Amino acid sequence: MKHVRWRLVGIVAGMAALGCGAAAAQEAGEAEVDALIDATESDAGTLAAARRQVGAGNLTGAAATLERSLLLRPDAGSDEVRLYYGTVLCRLADYRRGAYQLANVRNATATGWAEAREACAPAPLTPFATRGDGVTGVLTLGLGYETDALGALTTQIEIPGFPAPSEEGLAITASGALDARFASRLSGQGYAGAAFETRTDISGPDADYLTGSARLGYDFRLRGEDQRLATGLMARHARLAGDGLVTEFGLQAELGDTASPTGRWTVRLEAVDQDYLGPAAASLRDGMRYDVMLSYRDISGADRAWTAGIAVEAKEAEQTDLGYFGGRVFAATQTPISDNGAYIGGSAMLRYIDFREGALGGGATEIRAYVRAVVGVPLDRHGMFLEAAASHSARWYDGASLLHDHNSFGAEVRMVYRFGRSGSPQ
Repeated sequence: MKHVRWRLVGIVAGMAALGCGAAAAQEAGEAEVDALIDATESDAGTLAAARRQVGAGNLTGAAATLERSLLLRPDAGSDEVRLYYGTVLCRLADYRRGAYQLANVRNATATGWAEAREACAPAPLTPFATRGDGVTGVLTLGLGYETDALGALTTQIEIPGFPAPSEEGLAITASGALDARFASRLSGQGYAGAAFETRTDISGPDADYLTGSARLGYDFRLRGEDQRLATGLMARHARLAGDGLVTEFGLQAELGDTASPTGRWTVRLEAVDQDYLGPAAASLRDGMRYDVMLSYRDISGADRAWTAGIAVEAKEAEQTDLGYFGGRVFAATQTPISDNGAYIGGSAMLRYIDFREGALGGGATEIRAYVRAVVGVPLDRHGMFLEAAASHSARWYDGASLLHDHNSFGAEVRMVYRFGRSGSPQ
């Protein structure tokens, strides 16, 4: 009996000891949580606590600590916390969320960029991975040759028994595209853009042309870094042989979302009022033009990207048979061919237009095709490239159009300067 009694006392004592140990562990855990809560009351405390957690191998805990701090202080004053949060997420292999946090760091001199770039280096270059306010762009200057430079820009009336007039030409070519982001917030950012393309003949037909466009609006984030809605104003102007050709002004809206870790789909709607310039007859083409485009873009690296899409378009005109309904398909790609930055690329477009029937008949159709292949090599480490390209363009008309078909081959050598972060194929 004595043996049983002492055994029972031992069990009770052991249970009491276990209870004390559990209580002590609970108190220690609560103390640790309280310490973390106190630490996140300031950015300096948050960073110190998170770095201690990372040093102890607790990356998930460090991410939670940094996230809590950003919930309390989400403004630009906490850029270093956001930068380290992105770094920790990338170390957890959550590259998309990590890149998103880095994209919203507005202080380019914040401490920790080198560490962040190293941790997030495996992250794919995504269309939304911009870093706060900034400007990206592409500028080109070169020489271009066309076997039929005259037919490339002008239509020729078909006269039975007579061939279509054509004339080869050599020209200086230039183009540019600039995109700016401003007033960046977690809810979205303002955007502005401008683009131009020009051709100045050295020899051949006097068919110089210049096109320019501009846009301004706001890009709303609807769901984190994934879903976006951009709305704004846009304008275009074109000149041919020194004379104004057409001016457009209207609205543009674009909805985009991610479809894969490296891919993104976009729907773009555009409605513009076209005002044709020149002789009085040109005003017969005045009217609204509408365009709806669906595209998919995949960017798996700084030099590897492709895009493809389909669009429908419609135009109203004062003279009915100058209005039309049509559609187009297009694709472009760019792929690296060496580790020094050299690449190959290509683009293609096929467009079909069905003109409306007017009081005097009409109802002509037009098909346009364009293909281009390019190879580029880097000239330095600062975005300068040399490109050589070959192209082919063609137009085909039905009998109702009374216009000659067009067929031309082209070649171009140009300097290309890219700046900012952009991986989309041009």
